[in-house]
Amino acid sequence: IRWVTSGEYIQMSGRAGRRGKDDRGVVIQMMDEKMEPTVCKGILYGDPDPLNSSYRISYNMLLNMLRVEDVDPEYLLRASFHQFQQESEAPALEIQADDAEKEANAIEIVPGGTDEDVSAVGEYFGMDRQLLLTQRKMMKIQRRPEHILPFVQSSGRLVDVTIEGENYGWGIIVRYKRKAGTGTAGSAGQAALNAEGPGHSLDVLLSCVDRHFDDTSPDAEMRREEDLANLGLLWRGTARHCRPSSAKDKPGIVSMREFTVGLDAIDRISAV
Repeated sequence: IRWVTSGEYIQMSGRAGRRGKDDRGVVIQMMDEKMEPTVCKGILYGDPDPLNSSYRISYNMLLNMLRVEDVDPEYLLRASFHQFQQESEAPALEIQADDAEKEANAIEIVPGGTDEDVSAVGEYFGMDRQLLLTQRKMMKIQRRPEHILPFVQSSGRLVDVTIEGENYGWGIIVRYKRKAGTGTAGSAGQAALNAEGPGHSLDVLLSCVDRHFDDTSPDAEMRREEDLANLGLLWRGTARHCRPSSAKDKPGIVSMREFTVGLDAIDRISAV
């Protein structure tokens, strides 16, 4: 389950009233305490959804175009919006690639070292990567429901959580939830089992910082003041709106929020 985006809200609310007959349309919003003020503000006043081309080239499409006379497939592909987006992004990607190459060439692996030292560093790096892969395989086995569920079904245990590639550190398990219907037989149980989302989830209390505080634009100053005023009222956290806290963050902007994560987000678990 996710909140609707600003573009989706505009599409739904834009249908209020009859074109050419009504002067205005009325939209009734049914909200409760589960929606935080920042989420509501993002839906009502957020930026529209980005316009990205969904143009996909297939063999069937090319063969159909070749069957039509006076049609140049290469010209149609070059004139497509998808190709325009790719070409507009190319200069920035080339600059990033050049900068990355210069930075890589400037790195001195072993200052004043010999080729043997460089070879030893490469060997150590390969062993470290192999160790990391082995640890991930072990953690994947440990995160299987039949192994980890007895330890996470009770509140209060500490878990080290990574969400969408960002490590949020240690948090406290608030509650364990299981997808409704997954243990029942019949078509309803099978539909619940095949539905998107994890079959088992945890609500974990984590330390985080609202991403609005990272916005340094002048227009964000008013939003930052509003966020500071509402900091004590916000309790639900998501990776989209909150980032992990660090030692450099001011204590006034760090808050504890409740994140819903799957078992695959657990990196480590406490013994007690």
